[in-house]
Amino acid sequence: MAEKFSKPESPGFHSQFGWLLWGLVLLGFIWFFTGGTQSETAHEGAYLEPPQPLDGGRAYGTYYEGEDSKQTETLNLPRAPGNFLREVSLLIGDTFSGIKEVRDTRVTPLLGKKIYLGDTVEAKAKNPDEEYLRIEIDPYTKNAQNISGLVLRGTGFNTSIIIPKAINLPVLGTSPAKTDVIIPPGGHAIITSGRSPIGTSFRMNKCAGYLDQFQNYVPDLNRNCPYPSDELKAYGPYRETSCAEFVEKIPRCKIFQDAPAKTLSNICVDFLAEKLNYNACVADHKNDKDFYSNEWRLFLNQSNELWKNSDEIIRLMDAEGAVLDAVTY
Repeated sequence: MAEKFSKPESPGFHSQFGWLLWGLVLLGFIWFFTGGTQSETAHEGAYLEPPQPLDGGRAYGTYYEGEDSKQTETLNLPRAPGNFLREVSLLIGDTFSGIKEVRDTRVTPLLGKKIYLGDTVEAKAKNPDEEYLRIEIDPYTKNAQNISGLVLRGTGFNTSIIIPKAINLPVLGTSPAKTDVIIPPGGHAIITSGRSPIGTSFRMNKCAGYLDQFQNYVPDLNRNCPYPSDELKAYGPYRETSCAEFVEKIPRCKIFQDAPAKTLSNICVDFLAEKLNYNACVADHKNDKDFYSNEWRLFLNQSNELWKNSDEIIRLMDAEGAVLDAVTY
C-alpha cells in the first residue's frame, strides 16, 4: 500500500513576522519612556537644507527662521521614576506607620490594658448629635478609672479635645456640681460630639429613661424605670380597681399626659401627675442598690462633626501625651 505523505503546512504570519511586531512594541516602549510627545526631539523647530551644491545650507522652520524668537520655551519632562517612587514610598510608609501604631496600642485586656476605645461605627455619623465614641473599662482590672482630663485626638480634622467632667445625679431644674468621671471595671462612657439635651454630661440611672420621652438621645437611653404598677403599689391607691387597671396600661418611663378617665379618683389622678416622672422617680429611688448604672453620657458641645468618615486615626491619650489606645478606619 502506498504511504500517504501529509503536505507540509506553510509558515504562518506570526512565525514569519512576529520578530518584527515585537521589535515595534519594544521601540514603542523606548519612545514612551524617553519622553514620547513631550521629548525635545518631538518639538524641534529648526532644520538645515543640504549644503551646496545640492542646496543653500540655510536653516528653515518657523521657530528659528529669521530673528531670534521672543517666545519662551517650556520643557515638560516626565516625572523622574525615582522621585515618583519616593513619594509613593512615603505615602505608604505614613499609612502603615499609623496602622502599626494602632496595632501596637490595641493591647487586649489579657495583656493588661485597663482602658480602651470601643466600636467606632457611629463615629462616622455626620450629625454631631449622632456622632459618638465609646470608652470601655476592662472588666478584669482591679480599680476604677478616671477618664476626665484624658484627650481624644483625631488625624482627619486635626481634632484634639479633652474629656469633660459630669454630674453624677442630674435633677431637672437644678445645677449640681460636676465631678470627675470615675468608671468602675466593666463600665463605659458614650462620648457624643454634640450638645446634651439637658445641658450637661451625666451618669445614667434607672430613672433616666424618662429623659428620653421629649428629647432625642443617640443611642436611646435605657428604659429601666420602675414599672408604674409597682409605683402604684408603693405610693398610690393600689386598692382602687379602676386606678390599678388604668396604670397597668401605662408603659415604663413615660409621663402620662392625656386626660385621665372620668372613672379615676382624684387620688389616682394626683398619683399619675406627681409620681410618674423623672424627678419623682429620682427622689423615691436614689437610695436603691441598683439605682446607678455604670454608663456615663458625656457631651463635647461641638456644632460640627469631630471624626472623619474614613481614613481616620483616633487616639486616646493621657494629659502627658502618652497614647493609651488608638483605632483606625
